[in-house]
Amino acid sequence: MGKITRGLDKIEVGDVAVDGGPGTSLATLGFTDRDSPVTMVEADPTIDRLYAHEIDTPLDTEVTGGESPFIFTVVDPDLATMAEIFGGTVTGTGPTATYSQPATKVIKRQTVKITPKKGLIVTIVDGAMYGKINGDWAKAGKVAIDVVVEPQQPTKANTDPIIWGPEA
Repeated sequence: MGKITRGLDKIEVGDVAVDGGPGTSLATLGFTDRDSPVTMVEADPTIDRLYAHEIDTPLDTEVTGGESPFIFTVVDPDLATMAEIFGGTVTGTGPTATYSQPATKVIKRQTVKITPKKGLIVTIVDGAMYGKINGDWAKAGKVAIDVVVEPQQPTKANTDPIIWGPEA
């Protein structure tokens, strides 16, 4: 019988290990927005077929996998969370603290661990993580951060980009 994986318990992020494998010092960035997608949808692969004029079937086929971005939204970002996602600096403490967002987009290399309510844990060993402001200051709106993590090839030998399991 198969394994059902569903629901979300937590998403943790942290630095990739020094050896290029999955990081082990991980923490949540905050709560995820229940009304926003928490998704990883693999794009269609690129297929390169080699044809000859004399026949209609390919002589050879090469396949390059499509992107597999993992996307979620932090619904309660504080200044430290903004600095963690966007880079930049927090100045001061308490209610007078401020955050300065960098003028250029920062992409951080992070390990991301997705723990479901039940089923298989998913670990992105080395992900290129960046954030996007998703702000709506209307009465029923919210200011949140969309986080995108694109799996990269880990630098640790014999380590795949995405690890499925163990069970939650």
